[in-house]
Amino acid sequence: MLNFARLLQKSINRLLDIHADQITSPTLFEKISGARQFFPELKYTLNLIDKRLDRIQPKLRQFFGILHKPTFNVRIEKFLKFLLSFSSAEGNKVIQFPEGVPVYLFHGQTSNLPIVERKEDLFPTASKPRSVYRTDIRENEQGTVSARKHLAIFDETQLYLEQILAEAARSPE
Repeated sequence: MLNFARLLQKSINRLLDIHADQITSPTLFEKISGARQFFPELKYTLNLIDKRLDRIQPKLRQFFGILHKPTFNVRIEKFLKFLLSFSSAEGNKVIQFPEGVPVYLFHGQTSNLPIVERKEDLFPTASKPRSVYRTDIRENEQGTVSARKHLAIFDETQLYLEQILAEAARSPE
């Protein structure tokens, strides 16, 4: 469908281009431009609608799921009544279901696998040595001096900027 629209748009544009030099009426030119803009505008509108539908589609699914919930509950209730009326209990744990209802094993046999447990107090993990960082006073002083130099340069630049802005505010331009 989309390919057909593209082919139609191309053929219309081709025909309009062929006959464009023969047209002298301004109203006809307006109608031609409207015809050329129709398909791109239609495509844009359809894309918007498609995006909006994609956005609301999960909400619609949830809504229809809620609508079907009462019928689902009624079916479950009917099935449970069917099981209660046509099933029989034999002994303590054996239930005889009516024909057609499959029997599922809820408790399978447990395997006899050994449980291996590692006690923390028998094999303690060795603690990692903590590294101690020593501070060098000379390096601290050099870093402080370097930081102060950069701050002084920044302050000087800030003063120049303030002077330039004040001069620009005073001059009438």
